[in-house]
Amino acid sequence: MRKSRYSTSGPFHNQHEIVFSNDGKGVHLLRGNNGQGKTSFKNAITWCLYEEALDRQGRIIPPTELLNQTSLKDDIYQFGVKIHFAHNNEQWTLTRKMTAKKHQDSKYKEGKDVSITKNGEPQPNPDDEIARIVPKDVSRFFILMEKCSKTTRNCLTRIQQECPS
Repeated sequence: MRKSRYSTSGPFHNQHEIVFSNDGKGVHLLRGNNGQGKTSFKNAITWCLYEEALDRQGRIIPPTELLNQTSLKDDIYQFGVKIHFAHNNEQWTLTRKMTAKKHQDSKYKEGKDVSITKNGEPQPNPDDEIARIVPKDVSRFFILMEKCSKTTRNCLTRIQQECPS
């Protein structure tokens, strides 16, 4: 992933962009204090890729819980995520968003939109493309959430155990 942009999702009010170093190549670790948006970042990426995000118990998070609370107070009922990534020397952009006139899960589901481009050209069937490029059943190997209670070294050891080379 080269960069990602969030709009009114989780703790991200308005638009925020994260640009990864080295043009997105390699392993990137996000670290921060509690409540700083690490889990929301993971949920936003997962939701953008697969149209669902799971809570810590593995339950699907409803759309009404994905919306930023400040946006909700401002009567802004929309959120979205855009991911820029490279695959097989091609540049891809995946965009997923939801818009509603009322803050209800069913209204967000009615107002959903997803698109994908390859080298700037729109592609048909975005969800099929993502399933081919980044199958959901392997996502646990590239989107890891690990509480590092003792040291970062222990966390990295755990990641190495989960993802042997």
